[in-house]
Amino acid sequence: MADDISLREWIEQLVQSERDAREIHQKVVDERLKRMNELREQITSERGALVNRELFDAKLGTYETRIADLEKSRWIAFGILLALQIGFAIIIGWLHK
Repeated sequence: MADDISLREWIEQLVQSERDAREIHQKVVDERLKRMNELREQITSERGALVNRELFDAKLGTYETRIADLEKSRWIAFGILLALQIGFAIIIGWLHK
């Protein structure tokens, strides 16, 4: 029979198949490790671009205080303008009498 092979040839084919499978597996693992290293490098480089939590909270507190002060100033200015308008209306009304 043409399909008959010796035990030795069968074992050699089996060993070669195992070597081929390991080589393919090693290439796949190497590629995954390469991608993981690239991702780690990207994360490391981007980490420096991020603001740490303490600095963010400190700046946020400062800005919240400034916004609150501006809101108070706006209402004070509105009250002053309203008082001036009422005062002018009273003076103009008094002058026309």
